[in-house]
Amino acid sequence: MQLGVFLALLGAPLAVLAGEEATYEPSDSKVNVLDYDNFHRFLETHHDDLILMEFYAPWCGHCQQLAPNYRKAAAELASLELPRKVVLAKFDDGDEYNRRLRAGAPDVYNFTSYPSLFVLDEGEHERYGGGREADEIVFHMTALAKGLDPYEEELKTKPGLYKVNPEYDKFVRDLRDEEEMSPIIADSPNNAIRVVEFYSDRCPFCKSLAKEYVEACETLKGKFGSEVECHAVNSRVYHDIAEEWGITGYPWVAFFYQGKKVEDMAGLGGADSIVNWVSNMHAQHFDPNAAPSPPPPPPPPPPPPPPPPPARANGKN
Repeated sequence: MQLGVFLALLGAPLAVLAGEEATYEPSDSKVNVLDYDNFHRFLETHHDDLILMEFYAPWCGHCQQLAPNYRKAAAELASLELPRKVVLAKFDDGDEYNRRLRAGAPDVYNFTSYPSLFVLDEGEHERYGGGREADEIVFHMTALAKGLDPYEEELKTKPGLYKVNPEYDKFVRDLRDEEEMSPIIADSPNNAIRVVEFYSDRCPFCKSLAKEYVEACETLKGKFGSEVECHAVNSRVYHDIAEEWGITGYPWVAFFYQGKKVEDMAGLGGADSIVNWVSNMHAQHFDPNAAPSPPPPPPPPPPPPPPPPPARANGKN
């Protein structure tokens, strides 16, 4: 056996071990590490608190990636003064001894993959639906601790991949709610093709595609000018918009013209594939003589203010 191959094989278990070590909690960590023996006692002790519980396995790559964010979120939440205490805990479900808990069974927590996160509240549990970055975990659990709907609170922040980067925003307009989507896509007075990417700001592929989409839109702007406009919709947050237009996944690029969705892009790749597809759509569908839709009528003027009350006469009785 060649020396290089031997060393590679020898180092493989060490690389795995180094990855697993990412899930080990240091002594000062605010994450509660549970096992089969103390799991139910922990739930009883924190019955009145909000618990975010992670079921994980040390060998799981996604668990290893989550660990530092989870640890950071636990520290920040422990430092906050909230109406309800929030505690973060983790349970090694990959451990044979711990598997006696049957945590993944349908009649217990009902999960089949790692990491699986649940919010536990006074004996009830539901799947955690927030993000996996530290600030996203803090945001979600803080909203719950304040008695707020974290999804409604997130809508108020209007999160988007393209609006946070000024270089991206030059060529791609992130549509931030239904009030923007309808006038721009369906009722716009401009005679222009509209290319819309439906994405999730938490989808790794969407994030990697963002630069390619911007590059394509910059090329299209130089090629077609105002005849092509590029937009994007965070369909993880604004899922109602995606459903309205028959979007069933992300990333998903669609072609709109004259208020209608004409075609969905197949074989989504890099910038060149988007440019080629839009160029074909432009050649097939764009009508330079099409009259733009008339602008919507102006809103009615506000009603006049009510007349002031009659003045009271001054005098003595």
